[in-house]
Amino acid sequence: MERRRMLEETLYVEYDEIKKPYAYGQFVFDKSAVEAEMTAISQVTGELGPAITLGKVADSVKAVEEFRKKLKQAGYDKVIAELQKQMDAFKLLIESSK
Repeated sequence: MERRRMLEETLYVEYDEIKKPYAYGQFVFDKSAVEAEMTAISQVTGELGPAITLGKVADSVKAVEEFRKKLKQAGYDKVIAELQKQMDAFKLLIESSK
């Protein structure tokens, strides 16, 4: 047990020497601007996701195409754009505080 603890300590020390800070570690997405889209995406995922994931569809290519189409209709692109906007703003905030 002592040897394992020493190995873990050594690994953490070595990791601390090479790690890079993750700028988005404190980022929290505010979904209020895309609440309806998030709900719709969740419904699409719940409806089609399990069958695709578990291989229960006859034609997986068509099923994935349909899944992507429904995600887009549910507002996927709007959610991604909002997420990117918030992450960009967060990055600027972090960089300006250095």
